[in-house]
Amino acid sequence: MGHGQPRSARRTTVVHPFQLGQRKEHRTLGSHRYRPVVRRLRRIAVLPLALLVSGCSTAGYLAHVAAGELRILLRREPIDQAVRDRRFSAEQRRKMLLIRDAAADAEAQLGLARAHQYREVARLPDDFDVWVIAIAEPDRLETVYWEFPIAGRVPYLGFFDRARAEDYVADHFPDKDHYLRTASAFSTLGWLPDPVLPAFFRLPDDAIVNTVVHELVHATVYAPGHSDWNESVATALGDAGALLLLRDADPELARVLEARLADRRLWRDLVDRTIRDLETAYAATTTAEARLQIKARVIAKLKQEIADAPWSQEGYRRLAEAPINHAFLLAHHVYGAHPEWQEHLFRLALSDYRGTINRLRCLTRDVTDETDLWPERLPDCDKQ
Repeated sequence: MGHGQPRSARRTTVVHPFQLGQRKEHRTLGSHRYRPVVRRLRRIAVLPLALLVSGCSTAGYLAHVAAGELRILLRREPIDQAVRDRRFSAEQRRKMLLIRDAAADAEAQLGLARAHQYREVARLPDDFDVWVIAIAEPDRLETVYWEFPIAGRVPYLGFFDRARAEDYVADHFPDKDHYLRTASAFSTLGWLPDPVLPAFFRLPDDAIVNTVVHELVHATVYAPGHSDWNESVATALGDAGALLLLRDADPELARVLEARLADRRLWRDLVDRTIRDLETAYAATTTAEARLQIKARVIAKLKQEIADAPWSQEGYRRLAEAPINHAFLLAHHVYGAHPEWQEHLFRLALSDYRGTINRLRCLTRDVTDETDLWPERLPDCDKQ
């Protein structure tokens, strides 16, 4: 079928758990914080468990991440109890119930694995955030990956403090492109409870349902070390699952989500086309100086396209003012790296959600390389 298979190779830099800060070049593989940045990317990450078990970098970093996760776990309480606690605002209590019910419906109606997810809320300051960094070469489409025992190779690193994240970038990657963002939700892939964090309450209702389903897809279907594939799957099935739930429960909210998804597809296509343009232009030049000039022109063109695009939500248009670089583009591209395949999966899931989940789980059972995960193998799973 050829839906969205990797169209070209990019070089990656892989940082291993016990070599953080010592960059190591590997063979060619397939594929500052800014407030108005797309909410979709800000709210999703697969983070802490991989960091906690990795022994990553220094004792100081490990202690920081362990302390942050422990703080979350120690301050959690059941949502059923928290909704009666008036120390939470009425809006927060309403959204707790929406999150809890969305997770329960995703488990019951869609067949997603819920485990410990979204049964509890963490009582933390309203401004508590998880910070995520992405790093890329300034003159090449080359991403830095961090490699962990359970999550495998991932193109981001998480922190529970913005200053620590900024210091890490300054200490280890001072001359690279970087992108610092927040994630209002993350998944420990079912290994630990995933309570609701304060940033979740900042999302609109349709995005809350979408995020819950996306994260439960991660807990249900996951291929360690294949970030593009994992995010393509979670995006397609998160979108389809949220629409299926909302069309039954709240048709008006479903229409709001459909408009959001249309904007996201437009954004995905803009980023994908920009990546293609950069790949083509870079392939024809040999000097870093020339690539930097090309980069500036292509990003300027993207910003104009963002400003002129027919968005239904103004948040996307404000991205024209964001500091866009390779790290920014590649971080967003992870969630839409295979648009044709995402659309294919989206349609499959709308017509047979449980069947699509089962086929994808089958696909991840015996993975030797990325080609095992692409849609040509889906019919093989039907025979098992």
